[in-house]
Amino acid sequence: MAAPNVNNKNQVNNTALTDFKAGTKRSQMKSDVQKSIFDSIDTNHDGIISKGEMKGIVDGKVKNKNGKLVEKQYIKLKDLGNGRSLVVDSNGKQWVRAHDGTILKESYVKNNFKTQKQVQKATPARKTVANIAKMYNNNLKVFNKQLADDGWAGDIADGFSKLWNNDLFGGGTGNTASQVREKYQNEKKRIVAITNAAKKGDAALKAEFKKQYGREYSQKALDEYFKNPTEANYKKAFGSKFESLNSINNRYIKSQQTGAEVVKTTTKVTAGVAIGAAVVATGGGGACPRSYCIRDRSSLCSR
Repeated sequence: MAAPNVNNKNQVNNTALTDFKAGTKRSQMKSDVQKSIFDSIDTNHDGIISKGEMKGIVDGKVKNKNGKLVEKQYIKLKDLGNGRSLVVDSNGKQWVRAHDGTILKESYVKNNFKTQKQVQKATPARKTVANIAKMYNNNLKVFNKQLADDGWAGDIADGFSKLWNNDLFGGGTGNTASQVREKYQNEKKRIVAITNAAKKGDAALKAEFKKQYGREYSQKALDEYFKNPTEANYKKAFGSKFESLNSINNRYIKSQQTGAEVVKTTTKVTAGVAIGAAVVATGGGGACPRSYCIRDRSSLCSR
């Protein structure tokens, strides 16, 4: 987004810089000025400011109308070397701050520095990183919504699935809520790694991508996956080392919904039958090999 016109009073509102912090989302931004400041900070364009992106608020010295140096606050965007840094003011305009805090003249900046947007010109590979982060956030929203919708029956169904996944019955599917959360956490670490690599250039990004996913970077395969996110296209783009979050979500949601229905329809049935039915629904894949007692958590039959 282009910086607002500082000569247009309708576009300049001296936004409070303290409104911007780690965790702030672009959807919270109301004015063009706020969006411009946000876009300057959100370097990986994933719609949320991370701790690494928020460098903090710094003071800068600038001349007022009378030619006197006064202090203003700026958000630091990045280091430019030799003590200089790129900053953005409360009107969304970017400046270069010298080592002593002086804000350099705009003419000097134009002749000697590139703005952050020029330095970090979007390339297909960097756009891909943003798309991967976007898909991660979208899938996480779906998963969190399912957790919120589960209710008591879903909780019980997930509890039965935990029993199965703890190998109590000799099997396991990796499909409990806690296991799915762990998969999200691991994927987030991979995304952070390739995002940091992208800041060093496309070559570093592609090398890190292969390191994280075990697959050669293919822009064509990735673009095809973003257009048509099937599991087959995921394997072509990311390899077979991991399962896509979309597939993980679908499997978890299906098991929870099926398991919850079983729990609801077996509340008047004996505990052993209820557990056997729910385990099948939440990841057992077949009949429960033994009956089970809720009261003392022991097998009622040996096998």
